[in-house]
Amino acid sequence: MDKPPHPSLPVKPMVQIRQQKTRNLQESKIDPDSDKPKRTKSQMRRDRHRKLEEAKAYDLRAWAESQNLNVLSDRELYDKLALILHKYSGLNDVQVIGIDPTDHIHYLQRLKDLERKRCHPLVLDDEDFPLDETRLIYQPGTSFSSMKEIEREEIKENLYTMMLYSEAADAITNSGTQTLKQPKKHGTNTETDGQGKPYPKPGKMYAAGWHRTMGERGVDVCWYSVLKPYGIKAREIAIEKFANATAKLAGVAKFFRKSLTELYPLGQKMLEDHAERFDVPSFDQLSLLEKGTPVENMPFANSLTITNGDFANYQHMDADAIEVAYGMWWAAKKVNGGWVLDDDCDHDKIKGGQFLIGEYGIAIDFEKASGLVEIYWRGKVDHHGTLTSVSQPGYTRFGTSIQITRKLVQGVQAWEKHGKDPNRVVDVGERLESAEASLARAREKGKQK
Repeated sequence: MDKPPHPSLPVKPMVQIRQQKTRNLQESKIDPDSDKPKRTKSQMRRDRHRKLEEAKAYDLRAWAESQNLNVLSDRELYDKLALILHKYSGLNDVQVIGIDPTDHIHYLQRLKDLERKRCHPLVLDDEDFPLDETRLIYQPGTSFSSMKEIEREEIKENLYTMMLYSEAADAITNSGTQTLKQPKKHGTNTETDGQGKPYPKPGKMYAAGWHRTMGERGVDVCWYSVLKPYGIKAREIAIEKFANATAKLAGVAKFFRKSLTELYPLGQKMLEDHAERFDVPSFDQLSLLEKGTPVENMPFANSLTITNGDFANYQHMDADAIEVAYGMWWAAKKVNGGWVLDDDCDHDKIKGGQFLIGEYGIAIDFEKASGLVEIYWRGKVDHHGTLTSVSQPGYTRFGTSIQITRKLVQGVQAWEKHGKDPNRVVDVGERLESAEASLARAREKGKQK
């Protein structure tokens, strides 16, 4: 039986498209006397970028149509698609792997059944894990030694900022991704080790940016909190680290924007367009107010999550506003109480911890990679999770992700319904003030003893 042809890509004559775009631009010029609101520089910059991307996409479609993709075999098609991705993104060593989702209809269910059976995130070495049906993929990654010095130092500075933040932020202990959904028994929904003992959640998760408040009365949107460790000196250090790390988040956000654009330009465009449409503030925006007045938001992902300490979770879909999710992974070493990047430290120091997309039976095998590993995935569409890992003493693998969360969008909408009341927002400055006040009370209490 002949195979059905691959769907062809729509294409229009390039001259006609560009002439039409020129006419549209001429017709859309704003009358100086018009009462339309003046566009900001950032909006005009995004418009210029969008037009360039559209023109580039038209060129790409025309080129792809000329390649006669509909008569190719699967392998030839994948090679052509890899060439298209290289042409569009500039990335080298592009590989395309074909996956038929119908081959994994029962695979995901077996994964979830095994999670319930073990009451634990999946382990690749588990005798019941469907390893023969799992495709382990990896690339060497971007080793730091192979980078140009300027690029290497810029990347390392941003990774250090995120590692520093993880040492000063309050850990997230209520992540739904680490909660096992067991069938209800006798009216309860339990998560235990099989002997009635609560199951300890592996690893640590932290978050930077904005979220909808949980438990703070009269607040719609707030920033994540400062760590409150035991002891006066430890609190002083945490406050100092939190202030230093948050002050450098602008560089981290710029780094993520650039990296996502290089890996998947359309994903970056979707993320910023959605953030602008729903007035979503970026995780590096430290306040929504200036002298008590709401300011124009910097549209980007509101949430930057950071994990370490052999973090693992169950197969899940994210509660995000859009499907775009993007993250970076790297290995680090503990030195004098802090995390550092070291030439001796790489992913081979951490066994396991694969990023498994159960919807398609694909697992990214970090253990065989090196340096900085980047992944884009559809967080709210496809089931995914991090497998259990075991790190050598003094080492860990950091994982990160940026997303627009659905609850934050709801929080911003609630804040707008309240007229953007300044009293219904808690920003970084207020988090630091609260931590300083708590520290002062602890000092005073210590004097009284």
